[in-house]
Amino acid sequence: MSAEPWYGIGEHDVFPEEFGPFLVPAGALGDEFLGAHADLLTVEFWVRMQERVARGELPDVFPYRADRRLTRPA
Repeated sequence: MSAEPWYGIGEHDVFPEEFGPFLVPAGALGDEFLGAHADLLTVEFWVRMQERVARGELPDVFPYRADRRLTRPA
């Protein structure tokens, strides 16, 4: 093991595996978040998002399920 990484790290590189310590609070709130959204902290999720954006998709992200969202009256 080296004290320095053997690979290059750019100024704008992001490591999803490091999101948890910075974004998820400790305790019950963090546990609840991870129970519902742990996929947001995986490399696989972010690679899929990059692929979608590269294909020209702009994924919508909604804070609530469709049946819980406010809608305009018909």
